[in-house]
Amino acid sequence: MTLRYINHFNHLLDDLERRSLKRTLKICDSASAPTMKIDGQEMLTFCSNDYLGLANHPELAKAITEGLQRFGSGSGASHMISGHHRPHEELEKALAKTQAAFIPEVRALFFSTGYMANLAAITAISSSLGSNQVMSIYSEELNHASLIDGVRLASKQNQAKVQIFPHQDLQALEQLLANDPNQFKLIVTDGVFSMDGDLAKVMMLTALVFLVNTALASLNMRVFKIPTKLLQESFTSGHWAKLPESVGPLLLGTRP
Repeated sequence: MTLRYINHFNHLLDDLERRSLKRTLKICDSASAPTMKIDGQEMLTFCSNDYLGLANHPELAKAITEGLQRFGSGSGASHMISGHHRPHEELEKALAKTQAAFIPEVRALFFSTGYMANLAAITAISSSLGSNQVMSIYSEELNHASLIDGVRLASKQNQAKVQIFPHQDLQALEQLLANDPNQFKLIVTDGVFSMDGDLAKVMMLTALVFLVNTALASLNMRVFKIPTKLLQESFTSGHWAKLPESVGPLLLGTRP
């Protein structure tokens, strides 16, 4: 890297610091808890996503220790080769079972991060449509960054056609869908909008899906009770990772 580039980035960093926008890492010397030792000081923690306070639960620590002793610190391969262990399978089945009352013939896929789950879901459903077929994706205006990146990747990788519809404006969305002759359409929306905290109109969205013969990916959400017939046209993800404060969002959908 030449001196010109170094000077350029140093100038950008100096500008961030002048505007009090330069961020630095804070060092924690204690486990996640309401009170933590951060940068050598005892502080109250208001920024944790350990919502249920389970990060230090002794039963979870015991289970993780037993898993390490039995399986080691890594699976040694991807799930599609030889890395899908019995606990993975049992966990997916158990998580799917919790939603059996809402989703017919439900199946679950477990991921390490929400970002990975959302990219996988959007790119997978918009691929392999046949020759000269592409997906029309309708993305909510205030979607989470991981959904936006998933839509962008689908656009580049699968040549999906993307339109952004206004926040919670289902009338505008219905008009866009009605004017689109493409037979493959996908609505992508947060279930719970993380910045504002409002909820997607899931029941109305799902009814719209059934009306205009499209598909719905309602991601980053809690599971809503939706009529079985309508759920056959949709799938969802849940950020289970923030309950035990560990890895693992999941994708849920009806078995094809």
